[in-house]
Amino acid sequence: MYIRDYMNTRLITVSSNAFLNDAEKLMKDNKIRRLPVVDHGKLVGLVTRNRIRDAIVSPSGSLTVREFHFLVCKMKVKNVMEKALVTIDDDMTVEAALNKAQDRRIGTLLVVDRNKPDKLVGIAVGRDIYKITTSILGFGQMGVRLHLFEPAKTGDIKDVLSIIIGQGVGVQSLFHVTPPGTKKEDCIIHLNTENATAIVNELKEKGYAVEVRSQHHS
Repeated sequence: MYIRDYMNTRLITVSSNAFLNDAEKLMKDNKIRRLPVVDHGKLVGLVTRNRIRDAIVSPSGSLTVREFHFLVCKMKVKNVMEKALVTIDDDMTVEAALNKAQDRRIGTLLVVDRNKPDKLVGIAVGRDIYKITTSILGFGQMGVRLHLFEPAKTGDIKDVLSIIIGQGVGVQSLFHVTPPGTKKEDCIIHLNTENATAIVNELKEKGYAVEVRSQHHS
């Protein structure tokens, strides 16, 4: 899966020479909190509502409403925009893109053309990233999940898969997770069946600690 398959290509951008009040109105009208700044087809920055307020409001927060609106009518986007941008190529895998976002602690993925790194081709924000994550993990899809607790202490994941396949059940996805604050590694296996009783019983007989996680609430 590639980020280009999930990014939002309906781009709403603003010029660096636009006044802040125009940028704020654009965000308000489109119910968004950030705008990529593009000049002559080139990505040059990112402006957000929080960045506008942080740049204008004094530390004491003593500005009146009139003073605030006066400043946003006079200042331009280029005066407050973020210029040190973190971008990702449109041919980057979803997994790599999410890892980069986590490493850099960013909530907005600015996607650029691989061959033209200053050309914005898409954007993915919080709700898009959530959709990507749920798609990867298979949330909402049919089947159940097996949560194996530290399976490496008992055996090998190949043995687990052999048991699953031996029961005539397919695997939708498999990934390892490390619970926060621990060094242990669990395994989550998404099965394409609604009844994993026989598999769970066999795994427990082999000494594995396993729980079934349903995909749906009753």
